[in-house]
Amino acid sequence: MSDDAFEPLDAWLRSALVALGPGERKKLMRSLGQIMRRRNQARMARHMGPDGERWPMRKRNNRGRIRTAKKMMVRLRDSRRMMLVATADGVEVGWRGHRARVAAVHHYGRTDTVSENGSLALYAARPLLGLPAADRKAIRSTIIEALRGIR
Repeated sequence: MSDDAFEPLDAWLRSALVALGPGERKKLMRSLGQIMRRRNQARMARHMGPDGERWPMRKRNNRGRIRTAKKMMVRLRDSRRMMLVATADGVEVGWRGHRARVAAVHHYGRTDTVSENGSLALYAARPLLGLPAADRKAIRSTIIEALRGIR
């Protein structure tokens, strides 16, 4: 089912959210942000982008070996570091400061220094954040459940 089929429902949901007070909307936005953060963290743990594609593997060294077979982005996906800011008008999930710069390098596949005053490395694009159809469906159902509770 295409996202265009959900547009009338989305417009209705936006207008129905006005029925909630600012405090209730903020609480709802926080729960929506938690859903988005959990789902993105789970995808990052599986080394998958929001589109469902696997991330490129780590680069091999001069001997043809992968230096470490550890999970990638462990610290970026930590709940303490992956910020969630909810207001009555919306929600933001992401990083701030230095972590945001590191996340952008990996998300878009840019060149960055390996260490302070170190050599440059080209990082492959590994999309970190996104909102695929399954996440949008979970968000819609959460909003509908919240609206059922105000009857």
